Amino acid sequence: MLDGQEFWNMTSTWKTRAGIQGGFLAGAAVLVLFFLFDLARLQPLATPFSISAQLMGPTGPILDMPVVSQVLAVVVFAGNLLSLTILHFLAFSLLGVGAIWGCESCRLSLNLATGALLGVTAGSGAYYACMAVFGDHVLAGSPGIPGVLAANLVAGAILGGFYQLRRARSFW
Repeated sequence: MLDGQEFWNMTSTWKTRAGIQGGFLAGAAVLVLFFLFDLARLQPLATPFSISAQLMGPTGPILDMPVVSQVLAVVVFAGNLLSLTILHFLAFSLLGVGAIWGCESCRLSLNLATGALLGVTAGSGAYYACMAVFGDHVLAGSPGIPGVLAANLVAGAILGGFYQLRRARSFW
């Protein structure tokens, strides 16, 4: 276990890498929670489909041949889903790095509790900032305020818990 001064002296590369990894885990948790939310509504992938369709355009041109049109729609949706997933993990990785550096600059310990608080505030803030920038129609198929708050609470707790474990085992 590291003492306080030893932790503050860790390299910035180590802290940034830990933030990216923790953010990636937090982003994965949000994806799983939204998938479970959609599954409970008996509409698997409804949230990413709705967001990708609104954010990245329609699911493809309408062609005269139904089979070709359906195949093209699936390919376009898969591309949109991949792009959305990459953006999602990038956003959560940036939030993870920001959480580590923000806590360090304020001399706060990033742990389960502070991570959960940061998840609810920063994660939800980022979500609603996207709504403000792109319009609330983009996130129309999303779980709504309780679902977003719960998912970001869990994501923040995972980020903080991961960082707390990572800090305790500095050999990672």
